[in-house]
Amino acid sequence: MRYLLTPLALLFALSLSAQRPLTYYLPDISYDPAIPTPESFLGWQIGDWHISHDLQQQYLKELAESSDRIVLREYGRTYEGRPLLHLIFTSPENHARLDELKARHVALSEAGTPAPDLAETPVVLYQGFSIHGNEPSGGNAAPLVAYYLAAGQSEEVEQLLDQTIILFDPCYNPDGFQRFSTWANMHKNENLTADPQDREYNEEWPRGRTNHYWFDLNRDWLPVQHPESRGRVAAFQEWRPNILTDHHEMGTNA
Repeated sequence: MRYLLTPLALLFALSLSAQRPLTYYLPDISYDPAIPTPESFLGWQIGDWHISHDLQQQYLKELAESSDRIVLREYGRTYEGRPLLHLIFTSPENHARLDELKARHVALSEAGTPAPDLAETPVVLYQGFSIHGNEPSGGNAAPLVAYYLAAGQSEEVEQLLDQTIILFDPCYNPDGFQRFSTWANMHKNENLTADPQDREYNEEWPRGRTNHYWFDLNRDWLPVQHPESRGRVAAFQEWRPNILTDHHEMGTNA
């Protein structure tokens, strides 16, 4: 997804405020007008504020209700009771036989399975964002990427959905993401400052990187001790995707 926000792009976007059209972030193609944009739902463009987990979830649920390209499934809950969601993106035709396609895909990972008919077996992509809650570019980009997949009207998008099943995980770490967005928005300046000593950029400990119990969930892929990881790994084993992404950021100067 070459249009995902980078930290620097998100910071720059804050300075542009209302001047930014949707095409600042996404390809300049036609979009289904029946599908709500992030800005129309939130009342502000992505980048004006750090989106909180609850607003992110509300928008994505609205998106799922508006598009026949999405099935929404909850795969777990965090310690703080926040839902962990998958938006399953694929073409309406694939959705009509999703269980069949999943069974066929999973069978391919079993020893002795004949080579698949690639034209009949979509690739499965598990795409996840912001396992570190204070690396917010992923979680802020997720509503835009989801809108692109739900509403984009181009040959490229349609081909992607025909050939791919995307398990779209908008936020790996809801509790940390909510904690960070609360801090950043609470201390945000009306006029953007680049001073790294600004309070907005210096969260109080334990900060938003970790989950409720201050555990770095990117260290829990193998031990699988926390509910976020248990739900995620169970979903991985259920689907056995061809590709899994874990979108991070390294900071604006890295």
